[in-house]
Amino acid sequence: MVQGQRLGWGMAASVLAVMVLVFAALVSTWLWLDAGDAPAVAPRTRVLILALSGTSLLLALILARALAQSMKRQAELVRQLAELARVDGLTGVPNRRVWDEELAKGLERARRAGKPCSVGLIDLDHFKRFNDTHGHQRGDALLRSTAQAFASRLRNDDLIARYGGEEFAVLLHGCDLESATRLFDRLQGMLPAGQTFSAGITASDGREGVQAVLGRAYAALYRAKALGRNRTVAVPAAESGAAA
Repeated sequence: MVQGQRLGWGMAASVLAVMVLVFAALVSTWLWLDAGDAPAVAPRTRVLILALSGTSLLLALILARALAQSMKRQAELVRQLAELARVDGLTGVPNRRVWDEELAKGLERARRAGKPCSVGLIDLDHFKRFNDTHGHQRGDALLRSTAQAFASRLRNDDLIARYGGEEFAVLLHGCDLESATRLFDRLQGMLPAGQTFSAGITASDGREGVQAVLGRAYAALYRAKALGRNRTVAVPAAESGAAA
């Protein structure tokens, strides 16, 4: 916010400077024209007035060009800042904010298209123990490697986001529960250092709310942990009551 205010004040100051120079050029031009009607005005004075007018106009043009370039750079900076606000700083994948937005959109997309989407929650097994044993730097590296491994196996249209801590969330468009389960089983052997994960997945046709879908995915994740971890549990919509 402070950066945005600084950009705004800088832009306003530049615009004001251009306006002042243009005004000075107009005044100088008027004085020169007025001096032309006054025989008593020395030729040197007329030349100085004309020079001042031309200089003011030239400076205004130069400043206006610099202002246009500055505005372009500022717009790019604002775009980059907005993009950074949507990315998890550690893993480089979208953050929880993006996930919340895209999940709602994904459910609506499934409803309109008449094709299900699958939602999965992933939790790295015994991550705290890994951190305590190998240190936080190795733990951070594991999170980055995990995110990259998952992202490399997803389609461009799908989404993986860091949900929080050692948890990741996955949204698979146009993917039924059976296909999603096979994908998660393949992901299980891709993590470095023999790391495993527990996952809960569910599918939705988009005719229900976000909380209902997440509730089933969480229930499936808890079941995977209760069964000994290192596995994926899939819960169809019809089994929501049994999984709770």
